[in-house]
Amino acid sequence: NTPHPPPTPLVYVIPKFAQIFQDLTQKVQPLTMFLLQTGIFLKEYGWIIPVVFLVVFFGVRQLYRLPRFRALLDRVVLRIPFVRGLVLHSELTRFCSTLGTMLQSGVPIIRAINLVQQLVVNSALAQALAPIHGEIKVGRSFSNYFRTNDLFPARMPTMLRIAEEQGNLGEGLLSLSIYFEKDLQQSLNRTTTLLGPMVILATGLIIGVIVVCIYSAIISVTDIQF
Repeated sequence: NTPHPPPTPLVYVIPKFAQIFQDLTQKVQPLTMFLLQTGIFLKEYGWIIPVVFLVVFFGVRQLYRLPRFRALLDRVVLRIPFVRGLVLHSELTRFCSTLGTMLQSGVPIIRAINLVQQLVVNSALAQALAPIHGEIKVGRSFSNYFRTNDLFPARMPTMLRIAEEQGNLGEGLLSLSIYFEKDLQQSLNRTTTLLGPMVILATGLIIGVIVVCIYSAIISVTDIQF
């Protein structure tokens, strides 16, 4: 048996009206006709949508294993305004926390940086962090590198510079990780708070459009009969 799509007004209600209006194709408004045809299509072939979604999902997942595709996708992610902040703060929280802990434990900074860079998931960010150990080897400050790269938040080099001047870079990194973690949590909370009303509003608009289209079509039938 052919799998059926989930019960929605567009899938089950609209096709029933399509049977009523099937002889009135020229008299039904274009938007109404579009909804009718969409409902019929989803009722018959709606099962294809999740199949296509799964194929695309696993296809992208396989492509992500290719270094060139992964690098391209990671760069694109960092250019999307809202997603950029979430990814950066998540990655930098882990980076600063782990590096700060290692420095506090007495691990040499060059070795610690080389180890922590392997924890960075986003390849574009990992590439941006790669030159740090080279900068430190030639005598440049840790904080100065982040000041010259606009990928990182403006607060980061300032807090790191203060920590360097106080002679406690490890503690400064741990404080920075706490800051990024709090900011990440606030962003997620705001997203969760806004998502519920947005879903309700979008659902209401869709149902409203469907009701208006069906109602206008019924009025058209009434006008034709009288």
